[in-house]
Formats: sequence, C-alpha cells, structure tokens
Amino acid sequence: TEYTSRYGKISFEAGSSSKSKEMSRLMLNPAKNHKPETYEDLQLDGSSLLLSSLEMHLPRHLLRAPRDQKFTYMRDILHDYVPPALRSR
Repeated sequence: TEYTSRYGKISFEAGSSSKSKEMSRLMLNPAKNHKPETYEDLQLDGSSLLLSSLEMHLPRHLLRAPRDQKFTYMRDILHDYVPPALRSR
C-alpha cells in the first residue's frame, strides 16, 4: 500500500504500521558516505549548515530523494521540535 504524507509517498504492507514508522525515523548514526545538499540559496529560519548536518541522519529512503522533498521533511521536523527563538541560532 502507498500513501502520501507531508513527507512524500511512503510504501508499506498492510498490518505493518511499525515498519512504516521505522522507515520515517531519523537515523541515530549519520550516513558517512552521503554528501549532503547545500541549502544556502534558500530563505531559512535557521542555518543552512544545520540542514546539511541533519540531512546525513535522514532515513535511507530519503537520502536519494530530491532536495525539495528532503528540505520539507527536515523543515517539518525542526518546526515541530525547535522553538522559534532557537531556530535562528
């Protein structure tokens, strides 16, 4: 089954909700061989370096996704967990 969330299309098998949740979690350890995109050209609330660093922790299925999809995923995470006052630091 496939559905579209705010992070893009996600595929999962019926009855495997924990599997789909696991697929969308950030990785604890960064992908060492991944070269992150640059986000310096975007209007950001915070540092473009933060996004480049966070990108290395994206779920494996997102590492090769288009830059705009990765940006949207990371922006949503930051907006959910980082207070506005801290985003500009």
